[in-house]
Amino acid sequence: MEFRSIQKDWKKYAKTDVLSGFVVFLIALPLCVGISVASGAPPTAGLLAGIVGGVIASIFGGSFVTINGPAAGLIVIIIDSIEGLGHGDSMLGFKRTLAAMVIVGVFQFFTGVFRKGFLGKIFPSSVVHGMMASIGLIIISKQLFVLIGVSPIAKAPWELYLEFPSRILDLNPEIFLIGLVAIGILLFFQFIKIPYLNKIPAPLLAVIAGVALVEYFNINVSSKYNFFGKEYLADTHYLVQIPSSMKEAIIFPDFSSVGTFVFWFHTLMIYFIASLESLLSASAVDKIDPLRRSTNMDQELIGKGLANMLLGFIGGLPIIAEIVRSKANIENGAKSVWSNFFHGSFLLLFLLLFPAILKLIPMSALAAILILIGFRLAAPKEFIKHYKTGKEQLIVFLTTIVFTIFIDLLVGILAGVAVKMLIQLISGVKWKDYWTLNISGDEKNGIWKISSPILFLNSFKMYDSVQKSIDNGNKNIVIDMSEAKYIDHTSMEIIDSIKEDAMKSGAKIALKWGNLKATSEEVTSVKRLDV
Repeated sequence: MEFRSIQKDWKKYAKTDVLSGFVVFLIALPLCVGISVASGAPPTAGLLAGIVGGVIASIFGGSFVTINGPAAGLIVIIIDSIEGLGHGDSMLGFKRTLAAMVIVGVFQFFTGVFRKGFLGKIFPSSVVHGMMASIGLIIISKQLFVLIGVSPIAKAPWELYLEFPSRILDLNPEIFLIGLVAIGILLFFQFIKIPYLNKIPAPLLAVIAGVALVEYFNINVSSKYNFFGKEYLADTHYLVQIPSSMKEAIIFPDFSSVGTFVFWFHTLMIYFIASLESLLSASAVDKIDPLRRSTNMDQELIGKGLANMLLGFIGGLPIIAEIVRSKANIENGAKSVWSNFFHGSFLLLFLLLFPAILKLIPMSALAAILILIGFRLAAPKEFIKHYKTGKEQLIVFLTTIVFTIFIDLLVGILAGVAVKMLIQLISGVKWKDYWTLNISGDEKNGIWKISSPILFLNSFKMYDSVQKSIDNGNKNIVIDMSEAKYIDHTSMEIIDSIKEDAMKSGAKIALKWGNLKATSEEVTSVKRLDV
């Protein structure tokens, strides 16, 4: 995306983009605060992420209508990093996490510069979806206790789920009522479709209702109250805590642990998850862009890298391209990067002019928002989708979830990949097939023949070859896979993506399958000879 085109977009779309940017700001405000608090970071860290993600990443990125900011998918990663690097000191852990973010930004920047953005497409999608479902379940396990105003004893997600039923009787009635009202509002807007009413951002309305109840119960003033003969505490402990000035909100990184293994472990985890989520989200948003444009994934990583470097230096959370806010952006008429820019600008104005309002936001209202986000990540339809795609994908999906919930995220990802590879080896794929792809043809005539299995680890060669044909202006491309013998689910998704990208550039792709058969009715299911 060139700056000249950004200037043209300002002239064409300024009016609609200012409006959509304002609506997204209203949606993003409670989410930025809630995600930050849930991550164990200062509330202002999420707001800084939304500001920089909007103002900086929008200008230097490669997408058009995506909204950049903190995301629920990174909550677990940041919590682990703060705990792992802080050794019990949360502020020290956060400062060291900021140092990791600076390096993450550098990695993302150079990944884009060296044009490796397409690598995000080749990671096994069933593992990615299992990872996101796991994150959703972990978010729910932690936020259930915030919703009822109780501090849990357990730490691990599965232990939290076991502990929760026995702690319900300990709930704080006023705090729980605030959370319950927030959930009611969110569910009402989700299931009841009233055209004019649905233009109001449900998360914002849930928070406003929470603030009103805080005032009604005088929770912003330390007090005790009785309910059915039992005494409860209601004070600012249940509200968002923010610094009194912007100067205090700026937190600088601590590079003291840069020489340790644990530092680089968390750095690579943040880099991997943040980059992968951004690329997947940007790709998903391209499919609903009303102008049918394609994100430049390399430039997108450059923009994210610059933004995350800056956020690491000033005390913000890492950002990704966030799909839910991006969808709302499009639904409200956004046409260019300026809507993202204005969403960040409005967040900055709010933080400068109305910081006192943030101190009245109840944590239980934010917990309600996060619980529903977690449910969306781990919704039953995700399990059904993988079942329909094929039992192989369901096994990989469930393996990733189980190992993540009972051990940790990294082990879950590795277990999912290992099981996927084991299934493929049992299906007849050879070990050498993972690292080589027998593809012949040339970029000029655009006719490619593949005579070896197409797998997630070698499919980037196919993507790269076909993309070069498209870049050279070839409008008729043929991919002959009749001798491939086995094409995995991730590679089928890449083939589907290649077809969509080709259509946007005016090219046509003909696919030859030979005797390969799909393992289910889903378009992207595994194809092989021995069905």
